[in-house]
Amino acid sequence: MPANKNNREKFEARRAELEAAAAKLLTAAQEREKKLVAAGEVDIMANAGVEGKLFGSVTAAEIADAVNAKGADVDRNEVRLPTGPLRHTGEYNIDVQLHADVVVSVKVNITSEAELAAIAAAEEARKARDVAREEAEAIAKEQEQ
Repeated sequence: MPANKNNREKFEARRAELEAAAAKLLTAAQEREKKLVAAGEVDIMANAGVEGKLFGSVTAAEIADAVNAKGADVDRNEVRLPTGPLRHTGEYNIDVQLHADVVVSVKVNITSEAELAAIAAAEEARKARDVAREEAEAIAKEQEQ
């Protein structure tokens, strides 16, 4: 295509259209970023053994579903898992790439029912120990008097 006046005008018009479309996509991604930041941390329940190893794994699709349930708009293809699916319980910082220039880090907490039961049992045992200590102190005060 020769670089004459007519072709340059067509090229500039096409370039303006493409730049406007790119700016529109960037603006939409920045709006989605605000929703994603507002969604905050994501909690995912999964079955796991005592050591925290999952029976299966947590995939990008499950993370996207959990984030979307909190009001954001994320596709599974935008969730970046460079080491593959998550296979252990714990906290993970996962990158979500909404646009080439917009990447958001989301904290994902993976817990298991066994972990929650162990935490609840430990909390109950701590409360029982505190009550027993208070009763023992009350009895000791009574005996002193």
